[in-house]
Amino acid sequence: MNVIYSLFVDFLDDTLAASLVILVVIAIHAILQKVISARVRYLLWLLVIIRMLLPVIPDSPLSMFHVLQYGEGIKSALTGQAADPLPNLQAAAPSNQGLDSDSDPQSGTTGTGDTINAGHLQQADGQAPGVRHSSAAGIYSPWLKAAAIIWFGGAVFLFLNGLGIMSRQLRGRKRLRRVTDPRPIAVLEDALNRFRVKRKIPLYTGSSAKSPFLSGVFRPWIYVPEMALKELTSPQLLHILAHELAHYKRRDTLWNLLGSAAAAIHWPNPLAWLGLHKMKTDRELACDAYVLDVLGEEEAAAYGLTLVEFLKQFSKGRTDREVLYFFGSQHRQQITRRVSMIRSFKKGSYRISAAAVLLLVLLSVVTLTNASSDSKNNDTAVNDDLINLYKNRNYNRLDRAVEEAGFAFQAPSVLPPDFILERAYLAVTPPQAATATANSEDNEIEQVTLTYVRYDGDTHTGQFSLEAYKDSSVEQIYTAVELSESSRGDGGTPLPVDRKPTTIGGINTIYVNVHVNQYVQKLFYIWERDGIVYKLYIGSGTLSQQEIASLLASIKYPDEQMKRSFVNKKFFNVDVIDVKDLRMAADIMGFVPKFPMEESGFAMHTATLTSSIEFSYPLDGLGMSRTVFWTAYSNPDVTFLQMQNQGLYETFKQEGQVFFYRIDGEKFAVPLTAAHVNGQEVLVTEPYKIDGELSKPTEPDFLSYFWQDEGIIYKVGFTGVPALEDQRTIVSSFMEVPAADIDKLAAAAAQAH
Repeated sequence: MNVIYSLFVDFLDDTLAASLVILVVIAIHAILQKVISARVRYLLWLLVIIRMLLPVIPDSPLSMFHVLQYGEGIKSALTGQAADPLPNLQAAAPSNQGLDSDSDPQSGTTGTGDTINAGHLQQADGQAPGVRHSSAAGIYSPWLKAAAIIWFGGAVFLFLNGLGIMSRQLRGRKRLRRVTDPRPIAVLEDALNRFRVKRKIPLYTGSSAKSPFLSGVFRPWIYVPEMALKELTSPQLLHILAHELAHYKRRDTLWNLLGSAAAAIHWPNPLAWLGLHKMKTDRELACDAYVLDVLGEEEAAAYGLTLVEFLKQFSKGRTDREVLYFFGSQHRQQITRRVSMIRSFKKGSYRISAAAVLLLVLLSVVTLTNASSDSKNNDTAVNDDLINLYKNRNYNRLDRAVEEAGFAFQAPSVLPPDFILERAYLAVTPPQAATATANSEDNEIEQVTLTYVRYDGDTHTGQFSLEAYKDSSVEQIYTAVELSESSRGDGGTPLPVDRKPTTIGGINTIYVNVHVNQYVQKLFYIWERDGIVYKLYIGSGTLSQQEIASLLASIKYPDEQMKRSFVNKKFFNVDVIDVKDLRMAADIMGFVPKFPMEESGFAMHTATLTSSIEFSYPLDGLGMSRTVFWTAYSNPDVTFLQMQNQGLYETFKQEGQVFFYRIDGEKFAVPLTAAHVNGQEVLVTEPYKIDGELSKPTEPDFLSYFWQDEGIIYKVGFTGVPALEDQRTIVSSFMEVPAADIDKLAAAAAQAH
């Protein structure tokens, strides 16, 4: 069901954009109704169909959605969980704990016996077992879930109904009689020759339908009622067959099919139905114009009379049997428009002028694209940070790195075989500015590092990285490489460094080769493009020269397809700093986490989504890697962890102990005892050292509380052992915190910035 909810949110975004395109086309028709031809009017509607069906919309700086700003935040507005505001923890938290804060927000140690270790990642999809990587059910409101189910059900019904219509028509063809009479066949041959149709299109007749139609996208055939074959003169029959052949030549059966799909997907949108109905009307006008362009202007009056006479004698309402949205085309106003167009037809008016081509191209550029975010001056990101203490951050996906970097950078669009993006690291301090303060709120991201790895099964077999530097020069980056790579670190002879200019993959670079020993070399390529300096590092033997050239040739500004493609589902040491990160965390974990940020006595300084951190050492049968949401607080020094329970709490309770990692990777057991806080059962560890018996006696003790609620297991960990009353007060405060109201957090962050 989560997939349906996510698709529905995407549909709302897409149908709103399509509605705006429909309104633009209607406006153009109204303004230029005396200028543009029937054919051009119809072609404008085809842009609407394409917009409604395209699964991926390219970006363009010329998109009309740059100006309209039609709802970038539509998903944010629709995917918030209604929750109570975060409670004030002031009364719950003791004012003077007497605890020192030793945890480092940039280190890998939590301060409570939990170590972040990327080497522990083993699960294939990087998620907690049983958690689908889709929009979490908890993110969406009940009314949106209900609307999503109704929309999906309606779409499935319309698709099945359309398939049923096509199936019935195919079966119905068997009950029709193929026309072999000389007169209608001769008229059909004449029409085929006039329209330069080389394939033989069969003609069928019968009494099942009173209106002619063309059927079949790939194997077309024409139906004409028996009464029409008998009573129409040969010139009149030519007009009827010419109209159906015009539909064939213009591929209208294919566009009918695509229109049916668009109607099924966008069925709740009244503007979509209005646009498709107007498209049908303009289609008939364009088809009439094409017939007259082929038959000649002198046939206009006779063709118009045939149309009127046929409607009077044979048709009670034409039905296009292959489509869902064509619901009668014989309204008086529509017939009047068709006759008026036929009467005023001039030879050559069906052809598309240069001005019309320009209009179509321009409208395609502005309507079939989305507002781009990868222009060279990419400073439009909204600052919705929730944690402002530091800017450095890790991501497991390219799109988030592009959004948060604050400057546009390029990346490989094609990777060598078996390579994946491992992580994207954003930093405020480039290597040549080591004195910069990483915790300064005024610092902007200056460096983006994209690390790519190759695995053979679970074995790491190669790595390369691409670094992009803002406000740097090629010489500065080269000097930093030379200083960091040439020294052995033991005061011995510096390592040999070769430098030479080279062109590879179409890029002029400085090639740097550091000779570690006779077997190992480190390769660097440094270049500048559009004011950004790049450094490509390649480990010894990782890539061949041909692969390096192909890699460099593929480097470009990320488009939407690239952003979506480069996601590492195995890596989840992802910093949660802003609202989008929090939404992503909820999406991946399958529930909206608690997120108490800053109250009296509680100051969150780190939040991380990770699959490498455990509540305990993995127990047999429970799997190695789970997705955990981890937050750390200072004053007092507390960590708060959340994940789906999946029987973990029950196992702890049954075993009466919990296992933690030591520094050497082995496990050690810590006994658990049951207690109650606020009437809720909790499991409490005995005081323990971070590395068990390997720890020094002078190292602080740690203490952890576990409880479960509605399928979620929680852990509060203390550095040091505060008084029992203080422990229970703090644990109680975390118990009472509701799930995060992401919308309210987003609004508060936007207001603060």
